[in-house]
Amino acid sequence: MQEPIRNSGAVSTDNQSKLYPKLKGFSIAQLNITSLTKHIDELRILITEMNFDILCINETRIDKKIKNSEIGLQGYDLTRRDRNRRGGGVAIYIRNTIPYVERSTIIPENVEAVCIEVRKPNAKPILISTWYRPPNSNSEILDSFEIFLQNIDTENKEIIITGDFNIDLMPSENENSKAKRLKELLNTYQLSQLIKKPTRTTESTKTLLDLIICKTDDPKTATTDVVELGISDHNLVYTCRKVGICKQKPKIIETRQYHKLNNAKFQNDLKQALLHINEHSDPNTALQEWNRIFLLIADINAPIRLRKVRSDRQPWMTDEIKKLSFHRDYLKKKAVMLNSSAFHSSYKKCKNKGRLETSLDKTVKTQTINNIKFGDQNITGDINIANTINNYFVEIGPKLASIISPTDIDPIQPCRSEFKLRTITTTELIQTIGKTNLNKAPGLDKIPIKLIKLVGDAIHDSLLHIFNLVLGTGIFPDDLKLAKIIPIHKEGDKAECGNYRPISVISTVAKILEKIIYDQLSSYINDNDIICKQQFGFRPNHSTETALLKCTDQWLLNMDKGMANGVLFLDLKKAFDTVDHSILLQKLYQYGIKGTPLKLLASYLNNRKQVCVINNKKSGQETVQCGVPQGSNLGPLLFSLYINDLPMCLEYTQASMFADDTNLSCTGRTPAEIEHKLNADLSNVNDWLEANRLTLNTDKTEFMIIASKRKLNQFRTDIRIHINGSIIKQVKQKKNLRYYN
Repeated sequence: MQEPIRNSGAVSTDNQSKLYPKLKGFSIAQLNITSLTKHIDELRILITEMNFDILCINETRIDKKIKNSEIGLQGYDLTRRDRNRRGGGVAIYIRNTIPYVERSTIIPENVEAVCIEVRKPNAKPILISTWYRPPNSNSEILDSFEIFLQNIDTENKEIIITGDFNIDLMPSENENSKAKRLKELLNTYQLSQLIKKPTRTTESTKTLLDLIICKTDDPKTATTDVVELGISDHNLVYTCRKVGICKQKPKIIETRQYHKLNNAKFQNDLKQALLHINEHSDPNTALQEWNRIFLLIADINAPIRLRKVRSDRQPWMTDEIKKLSFHRDYLKKKAVMLNSSAFHSSYKKCKNKGRLETSLDKTVKTQTINNIKFGDQNITGDINIANTINNYFVEIGPKLASIISPTDIDPIQPCRSEFKLRTITTTELIQTIGKTNLNKAPGLDKIPIKLIKLVGDAIHDSLLHIFNLVLGTGIFPDDLKLAKIIPIHKEGDKAECGNYRPISVISTVAKILEKIIYDQLSSYINDNDIICKQQFGFRPNHSTETALLKCTDQWLLNMDKGMANGVLFLDLKKAFDTVDHSILLQKLYQYGIKGTPLKLLASYLNNRKQVCVINNKKSGQETVQCGVPQGSNLGPLLFSLYINDLPMCLEYTQASMFADDTNLSCTGRTPAEIEHKLNADLSNVNDWLEANRLTLNTDKTEFMIIASKRKLNQFRTDIRIHINGSIIKQVKQKKNLRYYN
């Protein structure tokens, strides 16, 4: 018998190509993964080698606390039905270029299954469903499966059903009753089971548990097979169909041809052409002329070209990780092929040794959006979607503010100091440019920081003149207030505008100028202790870690004293986008920001415009009426000042804040005491929010009780926290500061 390879060398390229078949057509795969979170990195490697259109997963073993972003695949949407972290659960990954809708209403209750309907234009819809039947479960699941087949049989659509039914369909003389029942159902509804090989192979058993089912004698089925993978003890099964489905769009980026750049000539051309900029006394005209000259000369010396890039590239996926994955799958393939206990042993050692552990953040966020809902309409087309989302972003703030009745704002204690802007030196400008991250994306003007750093001395004098004009006149140039908006999906339905947050990508010159203003303003704020001690965001020596340590230390101290902690986690609706400019400017004045500095910040906020970019297509320009830009230097600092006085409204609780993430903590010995304190300060916070034209999201605001096990037994009585007729949900655990860690 052939023995396995003894070293851990890489699998050759030829062997890699044999491990993973080439897929032609519309491909649907099924894999029982025995814990999605445990194997998500291995799945991300697999998807780069076998680029499925639809990937069905069984035994996800996750619950609702696991966010889609934690288990995402680059370039795919995800729909799922969870059980818990101990077993069960199903999910379907759908390539994000494929139009589809979820069909949850045709799935019977109390089963682990999901169903989608792929809707290709001018073609028959395809129903795709995946099922998981737990081992040793009763026959009721097959009854539910029959109800499902009845539901879809009347729709006259293409059908593909995958899943791990835990019913062995390998030919056998002693066929059990469940196998007979399943085959009878398939015959009744004229369906065929395509997989003919074992899908779970051990050293002693071979069973066919993972199935692909479609209509009998379906001529569109081209290829069906089983692939031995080392990800789990189940093999992957797949089928390819002769159906035209749009594959993933290549990502097109604009890049400058730096290899053709004569840097000495470029600098000399710029220096000569920019000499007259110092003659301008208006920041707007000076910057407009500077931009025109810079782009003209840059396009001559380093022209822009379009380049295709792999949109599924993931930097954490090193060659070593991929080689380890290939070698593991190679060993399993040999173990199954040769029925070799030696290969089985080597495969298990490789699998156990090779758990992929990567410390980088692999959260997947994709901006590919196929459709968006607007009222009763379903908006398609990249430009239409971009315009719809852009309009939503600029209108959401005023809409939320319009439903709040104006109330008086409690006065802020005036600061005795006064903030003064000072002119900057060439050295400060050079240092600020040098500290700007090369990886920062350029704005709509397409001037990258790399190009700014390359030209060096050629632009320092002209930029210094413009920036000092801005600081002296209090006029923030209009060209620097135009932002490219990238919608970032958070959670929930990708067709809902409310499930996106806007990230502003501003021009490189705006980044540099904002950083200069930020440094001066931040220094004044820190020197005068203006930011409250409860705010941990955007302050020196403060972070999410210090915020969490402060909270947990206090909670533990209270528990040591025999007390319980009541913690209220506030959620604000579109907080950054709903900042009222007039209220913000009033508060800035009280903090000692007056005269030209206040005029400059008012100019910065006023008449800002934005363009939303979806799938590389741009919307029209829209004017922003309220809010501060996320993704900028000044935006988060201004927001911190806006909510800085929130802790002043509290009577019974202590606040802990990181930007708009806020929790309120109180202590008590009885449920009644905790309930009273949280309700009282929730009402106080609600009044403060209304006065500042911000909105509490009661659906996502939650509270929990933190105490020793003994103390928690005394809190069996229901605690009722409520505001404006809405009941606040109690939770047993909470993931805090999730967007900043």
